[in-house]
Amino acid sequence: FKTSTNPKSLGEGGRNNGLFNIQSSNNIISYSIRNIFGNEIVLKKTNNQQLNIDISRFSTGIYLLELQMENGEVINKKILKK
Repeated sequence: FKTSTNPKSLGEGGRNNGLFNIQSSNNIISYSIRNIFGNEIVLKKTNNQQLNIDISRFSTGIYLLELQMENGEVINKKILKK
């Protein structure tokens, strides 16, 4: 997904291939992905305005993406893996 200020919606890079590109005008300092039960699957630190996330190896289901922004904002999104 891509916005002029902060990420607001999640865009899939290809049809159901599990590749996502996230862009923001603010630096993303870290992100985590949890399964629907709250178990953390991925935790990565970064300092970029763009992320490429690959969930192609994840099982089918709903995942929660949390982005920690440099300005202190926390953005949560749901990902549906088909």
